[in-house]
Amino acid sequence: MCCVNKTVFFLYFLSFLQIWSHTAFIVDKKDECVQVQNCPHVNEIIKTKKDTFAGTTLLTLLHCKFENSRIYVNCPNLQEVTKFMDSGQLIPNYDSCGVDASEEKISGGEKTDIDDYPWIGLIKYRTKKGNMLHGCHSSLITKRYLLTAAHCVDPNRLNLDGLNLISVVLGEYDVRSETDCIGDDCADKIQEVPVQSYHMHPDYKLSTFTDDIALIRMSREVEYTDFIKPICLPPTNLIAPFNQTLLIAGWGNTEKGVMNPVKVHARFMLRRKETCRVNRVLTSKQFCAGSTHNAQTCPGDSGGPLMMRKKLDTGRLFLIGVYSLGVGCQFSTNTSIYTKVSPYVDWVITTIHK
Repeated sequence: MCCVNKTVFFLYFLSFLQIWSHTAFIVDKKDECVQVQNCPHVNEIIKTKKDTFAGTTLLTLLHCKFENSRIYVNCPNLQEVTKFMDSGQLIPNYDSCGVDASEEKISGGEKTDIDDYPWIGLIKYRTKKGNMLHGCHSSLITKRYLLTAAHCVDPNRLNLDGLNLISVVLGEYDVRSETDCIGDDCADKIQEVPVQSYHMHPDYKLSTFTDDIALIRMSREVEYTDFIKPICLPPTNLIAPFNQTLLIAGWGNTEKGVMNPVKVHARFMLRRKETCRVNRVLTSKQFCAGSTHNAQTCPGDSGGPLMMRKKLDTGRLFLIGVYSLGVGCQFSTNTSIYTKVSPYVDWVITTIHK
């Protein structure tokens, strides 16, 4: 064939409208814009991997023009393409992320089912006395990376608190039991993986909690199970409406300052800046959110997800916010600040692909 089928191009074009313009793969301006069949390694991706997240993203970035029913692409060297595809496979496709069995008919602070929100990880720390404790929350986005708040991994803050970052626990439900069961329904054994490294956003400031977002890289990949799955990253242009029901979940502290031993969830909604009861000026990269049923996130929820169900096909959940700070557990205030995830998606992808 002299050219790629038009149907294939329109699949690309639709993907271009839906997928993000990631900067993880930098196209060299010296790369010639050629017909795709004249760039064999890119043409091979069209044939074999066009429907994968990495394939669609790469082709979107490489596409340079469409002329006379022919697709033209920048043609980088094979090594760069292979590196991108290998690392890009870390990011799950929309058909394999954000899937859980939770329902939106929940009120404040109810217990989840045993397999709800399978991407939420508990971060473990060691105290100066050698004791292990659960602290912040995190969200699994690939088999090896989790997204959390920067202040949860900030060495300066941890040193002040006398804590060392140790590991992440995935597949947890009830922190009191070794095997979690609800009736005859039992979860698989948890996977606890040491933290290999962390990456705080370069603009993060502890004094203001701005750009309060970070990646955790585990020492190995985890195995996906019914109780351990990734959540979907949002499109960079995602706008969450104020009337949209959002979800939070985790083991955050109760109003009495005691950590919930069992995973709980609640409905949240965005609040306008002028009605947000926090004594600080919010940036354009922050959400103010509050409970619809007097459920309150507390410091134990730091790094935890603010989720939105997006009706792409099966209503899978997207990670739209990371819990940054709140105003305590008092029901009368009932507001929390979340770092928006969508403005940082490019940074996330770039960091993972390094």
